[in-house]
Amino acid sequence: MNVLTLRQTLLFKLILLAGFLTLAAVSVSSTAFAGECPADKRGVNLLQDAAKKPIGVGVEELSSIYLGREAVKLENHSFRLRRFTIQPGGKVPLHDHSKRPSIVYVVQGTVLEHSSNCIIPIAHKAGDSAMESVGIAHWWENIGDEEAILLSADIIAQKIDPNM
Repeated sequence: MNVLTLRQTLLFKLILLAGFLTLAAVSVSSTAFAGECPADKRGVNLLQDAAKKPIGVGVEELSSIYLGREAVKLENHSFRLRRFTIQPGGKVPLHDHSKRPSIVYVVQGTVLEHSSNCIIPIAHKAGDSAMESVGIAHWWENIGDEEAILLSADIIAQKIDPNM
């Protein structure tokens, strides 16, 4: 194979790769991921029917780390991991994440998230995750026939003796 043909083949492969990556990026950017509010359903939801108290919910703190001693040096804050169990028909009441960012992972079951920025409930099933951050108020309910199990990792503000 001569040098010109080798260059042409390499150029063709690079163009083909660039086209494939562009196509992949376009299809990902226009598709809603599982457990997200569809783009055409984003909007203000006043959550007038929100649960006001927990029903059939258990919460267990599994672990936490004081962040003032870690590399981030975030004094008076901890990073914690909790397990939520929500019985069928159970509800996690309305709350916000203005000062407590969190990531939730659904281990088992199917839950609906009623969010202040989505006009329809968002279904989350086992294997889905959800980001909870500033500007979001929401509540959850277990719509399935089995206990739902969620893991929640969040950063919380708290006064802790750094010498503990």
